[in-house]
Amino acid sequence: MNCSPDMAASLFNKWREEITFVLIVLAGVGFKVHTFGLVEASSPDELLLSLANGGRLIYHLKGASYDYAEPREAPPDIREETEAMVNCALQVKFPDMTLALSEMREQPVIDKTA
Repeated sequence: MNCSPDMAASLFNKWREEITFVLIVLAGVGFKVHTFGLVEASSPDELLLSLANGGRLIYHLKGASYDYAEPREAPPDIREETEAMVNCALQVKFPDMTLALSEMREQPVIDKTA
């Protein structure tokens, strides 16, 4: 379902405040990248993601549109698998690519002593 920038911002803030890992899929013409990480910061103009491998991604949100979905809305052939993996998903759509962030149902445990 189409969602407003304010609803997207609320979701970004929730994930940041709750330190929730998200599955990150970035796709465009001729490429697709899968990883996971955390929302480190967000504003109406920018989203900063910290990747689990230590990298960072910065997205400029000007001109983006947003779609929100819950697993029960997935196509029947992947619904069960989707429901087992994620709580919800937000697509951030740009003219030349799409960034999909999915709240992971099972959160990774990161060893902070290493």
